[in-house]
Parts: sequence; C-alpha cells; structure tokens
Amino acid sequence: MNKKEKITERFLEQAKSKYDEISSHEEAPYRRFSNILSEVRENFRDDDHFKHVGDVEQAFKTILGNVLEGLIEYALEKELEKVNLKCKKPAKSAMGEDYKKMEDKLSLEIGGTRLLPDADRVVYQEEPFRIIAILSIKKKFRERIAQVGYWTIQLREAGKDIKNIMVTTDENGTFTKHKLKKGVAKAKAIAQAHTNGTFVATEAEIEENGKVKRFDQLINYLKELKK
Repeated sequence: MNKKEKITERFLEQAKSKYDEISSHEEAPYRRFSNILSEVRENFRDDDHFKHVGDVEQAFKTILGNVLEGLIEYALEKELEKVNLKCKKPAKSAMGEDYKKMEDKLSLEIGGTRLLPDADRVVYQEEPFRIIAILSIKKKFRERIAQVGYWTIQLREAGKDIKNIMVTTDENGTFTKHKLKKGVAKAKAIAQAHTNGTFVATEAEIEENGKVKRFDQLINYLKELKK
C-alpha cells in the first residue's frame, strides 16, 4: 500500500466512524455525507502527508472523492448484505475471483475492442453470479453525467440487463429546489433520459422527478432489481 492509499484508508476509517455515530441517532445519515467529508478533511488539514505534495487542493479533492466512494459502499453494503448482494469497487483487489466473472458479464465491444464501462462500484450477487447495477459516484453531479449517459446507451444497445446509476452529493446544487444554475437543464435532461436512476444524498431540499430520487430510495431500488 503506497502513501496515497494509506492516507485514503485513514480518511475512510474516520469517515465510517462518523457515519456510524450519526446512524445511531439519525434516521437519514446519508444526508450528512458532505458534512462528514468536510469534518474529516479539517481533521487532516495539518497532516504531514500534505506538506509533501505540490497541489494540496487537488490532493484533497482526489482523496475525498475516493473516500466518498468508500463511504457510500459502506452505507449500501450494510443493507444489501441482508439480501445477499455485494457492492464492490470493480477491481481484482476488491472482488477477488469475482472480478473475472464481472469482466465477462459487463464488458462491451466498441470499435473492435472489449471495454468495461466506467464505474466506481458494481452491485452484484455471487451465486449464481449476476450484475445488478453499476454506480458512478461524484460530489458534483455534472462532473460525470455525460459519461454515465454514454455508457447507459451502450449497455442498452448491447441488450445487457444491467442498470447504470448515478449517485451524487450534488454539491453544485443541480437538483436543489429554487436554485437555477447554468447548465442545469442539460444535466437534468441527461439524468432523465440516459441514466437508470440518479440518487441524491444531501441535506438540501431537492426536486424529485421521474428518475431523480433521494439516496435512501436507492437501497430499495437495488433490492427490487434483484427479484
């Protein structure tokens, strides 16, 4: 494990601890993902690791993005394991022997080359092996939506029954009620037409519409897909 992986793991362990603490007394801890990341960042602000990197802000951005992915995996697995589903990073180190099965089921042929869709997590059952969905996870929704739309179309055209889902803490307010920003209409249109669902984890009041829903509905959605 290199230095970056080690400090990411330290961030994540602290984030999980804070999530568990919130879960013990709040019904919707998912609304606090952004707050948790902010608190963890503040706790590590003076860590020696950041005294030896050139661009501190970029270093924090990368680490916190990875921590958010791990924290959402942690939150989902607590519930999904009840119905024998797993939520893992699509990597050999995380999936073990299941990685090859995932690769065979998920890969697409594009331009004569077999490619895996871009995804941060894979939701699947082990026996019999079946991929339920892939998840793209971002703090800011518009950073990834066009890419998610592209892979949703590719999966659809290939006839694969695998859902492509966007999960976001929506820190740029794309779905916040009464908050209009440049580019919102385009992002929302792609979310409705070319994702299988966009799930928003935020304390803000959002515009739930069609495929855009709050994060807590994601768990039931994934459970229903398994049936």
